[in-house]
Amino acid sequence: MAMKTRLSAEAELDRLENLGIVSKVQWSEWATPIVPVIKPNGSVRLCGDFKATLNPQLKVDQHPLPRVEDVFATLAGGQRFTKIDLKQAYLQMEMEEESKPLLTLTTHKGLYQLNRLGFGVASAPALWQQAIGRTLHGVPHQACLLDDIIVTGRDDDEHLDNVESILGRLSDHGLRVNPAKCTFFADAVEYCGHIVSRHGLRKTDDKIKAINEAPAPQNVSQLRSFLGMGQSWHWTADCAAAFKTIKAAIASDQVLMHFDPDLPVQLATDASPYGLGAVLSHVLPDGAERPIAFASRSLAETEKRSRASDSHFQSEQRNASSDDSASTVLAKVLGGVRDGWSHSSTDGDMQPFARHKNELGLHQGCLMWGIWVVIPPQLRKRVLEELHTGHPGMVRMKSLARSFVWWPGIDADIETTGKVCAGCQAHQAAPPKSPLHPWEWPSKPWQRLHIDFAGPFQGHMWLIVVDAHSKWPEVLPMNSTTAPVTVRRLREVFAQHGLPDQIVSDNGPQFTSDEFRRFTEANGITHTFSAPYHLATNGLAERFVRTMKQALKSHSDTAPLEFLPRFLLSYRTTPHATTNATPASLLMHRELRTRLSLVQPSVQASVAKKQAAQSNAR
Repeated sequence: MAMKTRLSAEAELDRLENLGIVSKVQWSEWATPIVPVIKPNGSVRLCGDFKATLNPQLKVDQHPLPRVEDVFATLAGGQRFTKIDLKQAYLQMEMEEESKPLLTLTTHKGLYQLNRLGFGVASAPALWQQAIGRTLHGVPHQACLLDDIIVTGRDDDEHLDNVESILGRLSDHGLRVNPAKCTFFADAVEYCGHIVSRHGLRKTDDKIKAINEAPAPQNVSQLRSFLGMGQSWHWTADCAAAFKTIKAAIASDQVLMHFDPDLPVQLATDASPYGLGAVLSHVLPDGAERPIAFASRSLAETEKRSRASDSHFQSEQRNASSDDSASTVLAKVLGGVRDGWSHSSTDGDMQPFARHKNELGLHQGCLMWGIWVVIPPQLRKRVLEELHTGHPGMVRMKSLARSFVWWPGIDADIETTGKVCAGCQAHQAAPPKSPLHPWEWPSKPWQRLHIDFAGPFQGHMWLIVVDAHSKWPEVLPMNSTTAPVTVRRLREVFAQHGLPDQIVSDNGPQFTSDEFRRFTEANGITHTFSAPYHLATNGLAERFVRTMKQALKSHSDTAPLEFLPRFLLSYRTTPHATTNATPASLLMHRELRTRLSLVQPSVQASVAKKQAAQSNAR
């Protein structure tokens, strides 16, 4: 410890001892190194390095800290603001006698026992937040984040009542404030890194200064840090101009509006191959839009490889009730895309399309919203039937639809399709049990396989093989489930996809046999058994067995061996709920062509068709 810091730490120890906050002791079973922290005003805060002593032994209280968004929502309608700073908040919470020895600090002056809650204890933020929350509960238009309280009111009288109520409660509980850091009835105060006023929220000057003074990236690492993503390093004049534009936008004085539950809310979203963005806004009575909050994040590598369907947000407003009127609306939409949108074309039944007018376009004569084909009313039933092939369930139907098509109310139509299907309703799964500890997701395809037998079911036994990485399933009808037959059928599967690193199975006799053991050892495959009588430990195979049985039962009018290929194609080309990608794309690194692929316009098909027509004309 530096001599200057040591002198300040000694003075602080003496002050705390005189106040009864610490007591000198001669011996203790617990001793935590002291950590002096220099505060902005030059004084010292004495903390303990409890992460090396006490914290690993604690059952940390999980009381949540308030979200910044919730804090600011309580200030809506406020005209002026008061900020109250609690003086050394943790040191105002007295410890029980049996807990005090646990908070003993070792210093160059000897051992000191904390009589109050110490800085650095893992449970301290939650314990303090819970206590101060109970103290201030019921006072309107106030929020407290640890040691900072902010208060407001819809007028000065309500504001004053709230401040008096809070100060009274603090006095009743013996809590002290720091007058030098309190602000009363100000037009704007700084709180949680924002300037709060009756107009809303804006950035603090130090944040704006840091953005404006940010230097231009000098290498690819700095560029990735600024953009939150990776890309090639080619710094040009256009890049420099874009860099200045981005800094100006981030540092702009745009004020975030306080949330008002009485105003309508609008969510605008956008996506790119690298990230997602959203703006939550209020629509004011005059039609103007004021932002409430912004949100964005970069996509993970697995998300970048998946289809863009994750960025799909659909309108909640339904289209006109009849196909004829809906077709008329669609004709108006086509006119708006070609000739421009008039003010009247954004009202009534046009609203679901008008709110996406900047993303609508024509491609090969098809009306498109981004990558999604807008389906006319006459064809929606046929598309729903195609999505329902294999009875995949509502979640998978929605996921598959978001890879190809859209129309207003498509999610509700998909839900209705699933609800009116007698087969889906009769064989839907029971509510899930509490989850077990999940398997680690393999880093590459065909690394770990989960295998199981299903049946006898509809006259057959079925060998199920599921890849843990891609969720790609293989289903093999079996006339016999002996070890030799099982090994032979697995060799057929491995001839297509290669040998895995690991196989997970139950304790069935064919899997515990010497022949199966010799088969796995000869091929360098690790064989792991699931826990006896706990089917969920081989849950990947068990879940697929349940899905397959449900689909086959729902399609009982077709022979199972005839329906199985259609079911497998649907399953392998539908984004999986866990990976948000299709099993085919993760295993084969390409999408399989399906009948839904015919919905989307193809330049190649169009050229081939015209070339064929020209050849026939000759």
